[in-house]
Amino acid sequence: MSTLKSKFVRLIITAASLVLTACGSSGQAAVLPTATASPRVSTAAREDGALVTEWMEKGGSTLHLVDPSTGADIPGSPPISLGGNYAFGFSHASPDQDTLAAIIFPHSSSPMGGVLQLIDLRAWQAVTTTVSIEQWNTRTAFSADGSLLAITAGQYQKNHSRGFVVLVDVAQRAEIGRVELDFLPTQIAFTRDGQALMTFGSPAGDFSNEPLPPSQVALLTIPGLQASWQQILTGVREGFMPNEDASAVPGPGEGRWLRPAAIFAPESDTLYIVHADEDRLTTVDFTNQTASTVDIHPAMSWLDRLMALGAEAAQAKTPDGTTRNAVISPDGRRLYVVGTNVVSTENSNNGQWDTVTTPLGLSVLDTFDGTELARYDTQAVEIGISPDGATLYLRGSYDSFETEIVSAAELKLVARVAGYNLILSHRLNGRPILLSTAYRNGNPFSELSAFDPQSFAMLYQWLPKNESSWLVMP
Repeated sequence: MSTLKSKFVRLIITAASLVLTACGSSGQAAVLPTATASPRVSTAAREDGALVTEWMEKGGSTLHLVDPSTGADIPGSPPISLGGNYAFGFSHASPDQDTLAAIIFPHSSSPMGGVLQLIDLRAWQAVTTTVSIEQWNTRTAFSADGSLLAITAGQYQKNHSRGFVVLVDVAQRAEIGRVELDFLPTQIAFTRDGQALMTFGSPAGDFSNEPLPPSQVALLTIPGLQASWQQILTGVREGFMPNEDASAVPGPGEGRWLRPAAIFAPESDTLYIVHADEDRLTTVDFTNQTASTVDIHPAMSWLDRLMALGAEAAQAKTPDGTTRNAVISPDGRRLYVVGTNVVSTENSNNGQWDTVTTPLGLSVLDTFDGTELARYDTQAVEIGISPDGATLYLRGSYDSFETEIVSAAELKLVARVAGYNLILSHRLNGRPILLSTAYRNGNPFSELSAFDPQSFAMLYQWLPKNESSWLVMP
């Protein structure tokens, strides 16, 4: 999915203390220090930094390189302008982490005038290219050697959404190919040999009463971006699915959103898709140009799990439907899947809509045949995995902050961090770090926190003077 910058929705929750089942201590909250620029900065100091984006109502957006142990800008690394709005897409940085691809939009509410900007993170320099990207919903992917960059974008339309793919020569900072697609890509990756692009998406329209069409995949040649293979994935649905009797503009209870988990394998040209609305796994083999679907064989059916899991009534905060999120093990043999199911019903007594949100728990799937290998009871709706595949990070929703750190092999709790949704990222030098962006205690701006990934101790926490967020590097 894109990380399009916008004004954050302010969420107010009560303060929660840091609770650990492993050793560690918490840090002290502080106001963001004022950094003083210096013409000289050591390479070690710069590469030990992490990325933060800042938004000011009148000054637009900026990118900062900060010391996560102090919250201050690293000297000699002045803020880089990100225009009125920006998007970093699905893949945040090149494989060597030297280059950040950013789509910069001059205006906060329109994609018109959007251009590609390439940021050399170690030199801390930005170059604006002539590559035009005048649509939202962007995704980006670098080739394995970092020489090519693929960008997808597009527009949701009422009855049929479409997108396009742009191929960029990174060294020349120039567009070398562009093609329009009959669907809106939501996932993109280069094949292992760098000779083609794998894409996945849906032609589904925007919020309407039109039937939801199946998703599609396409294999595009490089550099011509010709579709050497394309297939409709019958049964895989992504988007809004209206009820049969839905009105022209569906209202509450007249349909639901379906968001499957789709993830590329790390060691093969394969895409795995866990269906949103049923226990099925679709495997797309781009090498052999085939797609197959198997039933997932859990101990209980999808419906049985919904009945067994604890459902909680809540005010409507998310649209009805089912969302899945997944990560894959480094060897490509296991999928770790979490998700939620949201159902709204009208209260006959007061006419209000009551929403019941049911977490689906963690399911571990064998990518070979769809067998459910294990389950773990969790309320998490998002998931991350360490590069070595040993650790899972299970995160709650943005209004129920909590992170469970779980061993992937044994599915045992290692630590529980209450009050924070932690995302594994890394500094410029590759050292891992856990980051949290949160609103709490009625503060008008987001609270930024950094944690040590080994002890889970808080390194630093501060409240910036403007809307800010960590830029998580994969």
